[in-house]
Amino acid sequence: MSAIRRHPVITFFLLAYAFSWAAIPWQSFFAPGVLVAALIVVSLTEGVAGLRAMGSRLIRWRVSWIWYALALGVPLAVTFAAIGLNTAFGAPVPDIAEFSVWYGLPMAIAINMINPLNAQLPEEASFRGWAQPKLQTTRTPLAATVLMAIGVTIWHIPFFLMPQFGSSPIEALPTVAVTFWYAWLFNHASGSALLTLIAHAANGTVETSTLWRAGADTTRMTWLYSLVWCVVAIGLLVFNRRFWTKPPAQVDDPDRAGTRVGRGLETHLEFLSDRFGLASLRARVLPRALSVAVAVAGLIGFQAAMPPWGVALGLAVAAVGVWLIRHDRTVRQVQTRPVPEPVV
Repeated sequence: MSAIRRHPVITFFLLAYAFSWAAIPWQSFFAPGVLVAALIVVSLTEGVAGLRAMGSRLIRWRVSWIWYALALGVPLAVTFAAIGLNTAFGAPVPDIAEFSVWYGLPMAIAINMINPLNAQLPEEASFRGWAQPKLQTTRTPLAATVLMAIGVTIWHIPFFLMPQFGSSPIEALPTVAVTFWYAWLFNHASGSALLTLIAHAANGTVETSTLWRAGADTTRMTWLYSLVWCVVAIGLLVFNRRFWTKPPAQVDDPDRAGTRVGRGLETHLEFLSDRFGLASLRARVLPRALSVAVAVAGLIGFQAAMPPWGVALGLAVAAVGVWLIRHDRTVRQVQTRPVPEPVV
C-alpha cells in the first residue's frame, strides 16, 4: 500500500496495461480497463474525496463557449485538412459515411462520448480526469504531458501491432501529438475532462483508415494525418511557451489554469461576440441549449447503434441533461437573488 501511495501514477499505468491488455489472447482490447485502474488507485490513495474530484472534472461543463468550439473544431479541422491534402496528392474524394444524413456527425460524436466500451470515455475519465492533474501538482505542464504521452502511447501499443485494429506503428506519432493538445485544452478549460472528452469523441468520429482501400492512398493519409497533428502540437509548444513552463499548480484553480494566451484568446472572442450582440446568447442561451441537447440525445436513445442496453443508457443520458438544466436554473436563481441591505 505504501508503494502505491508513493507512486500512484506509475501504479495506475501498470494496472491499466494489465487490465486492458488482458483481452489480447482473445484478439481484443479491454479499453475500460484504464478506468478500472484509475478507480482502484484513486480509491486506495485519495478515498471518496479523490473519486469526487475525478467525477467533477468529467462533468465540469460551465466553461466558456470558446473551449467547446475549439474542442469540436480543432480535431475535425485536422481530419479534414489531412483528407484535403490527400486528395490534393491524387487520392479520390472519399465518401464519408457520417455525412450521409444531416445528423450523422453529431450522432457519431455523441455515441463516442457515452459508449463506455469505446476508448474515449474511459481514457478521458482517467487520463485527464485524474492522471494529468495529479502529475501537474508536482511538475510543470510540459513535464507532466511528456510523461502522459509516454504512458498513453505504451497503452496503445496493441492497437499499433494487432492487424485487426487496422492501425500501424506510425500512428504512435499522432497519439503523442494529440496528448499535448488534450493537455493544453484541459488546462485552459479550467480542468474540464468533459471538454477533452468532446475533443476525443470528435477526433475519433471519422475513421480515416477506412476512407480508401488499402494501398498508397491509405498509407499517405496516415502520414498526412500524423503530420498535421504534429504541426498542431508543435504550434502549441512554440506559441504558448509560458503555459508549458509555468510552476506546478492545481489544474482546478481557474486563476492558474489559464495563461496569457488562453485568457487573451477568450477575451478577444468574447469582445467580438459582445460587439455583435451575442453576449446574451453566450451567457444564457448556450448553456441551456447544451443541456437540452444532452437531454434530447438521451431521449432519442442509442438502441439502434448499441443494443441491447441502448435504451437504459439513453435514459441515463437524458437524466444527466435534465440535471444540467435544473442545476443551471438553480445557479441563476442564486446569482440573480437580490442581496439584502445591511441593517443599521
